Amino acid sequence: MDLSFDMIRDHVRQFAPHTALIAACAALGVAWGVFEIRAAGTIDEKPETWTLPQVPLPQLMAASPNGISDRFIVDESRTPIKKKTPEIAKKEPTNKWRFIGTVVQGSALFAAIEVNGQRVQSFKAGDALPDGAIVTKITEGILSFEREGTSQTVRLFEEKKP
Repeated sequence: MDLSFDMIRDHVRQFAPHTALIAACAALGVAWGVFEIRAAGTIDEKPETWTLPQVPLPQLMAASPNGISDRFIVDESRTPIKKKTPEIAKKEPTNKWRFIGTVVQGSALFAAIEVNGQRVQSFKAGDALPDGAIVTKITEGILSFEREGTSQTVRLFEEKKP
């Protein structure tokens, strides 16, 4: 069988609509991908930032340093140190917690709580805090909870006054 150019051309023509459709879909896919990449930007263009409350330097300097004798080796024979008696020493609560922010997961807001100065846990409305208080409401930067029948609110930032 002798293949001529005319035979090949006639054979390929029947697949022309399919080839055109495949080429159009490929071009649309590439265009959509380029659009999505440009719309998303890059991590360097939109860095994630966290703003935390800051303590003014004069307040920080005015605070008395605790446990300074624990930070240095001290010869007690030369420098007598007044030690606390067990009856006078304050007992620290075992379940100390600190509200450090709010976390958005989908449409739900969670409170980020630092427990005993070590680990961070997330709590939602209705959960019990480490000291037994119940979380009643969480909004951006605000945590409301109820402890022993009284409602309390903790804010990360001061209220804006008009």
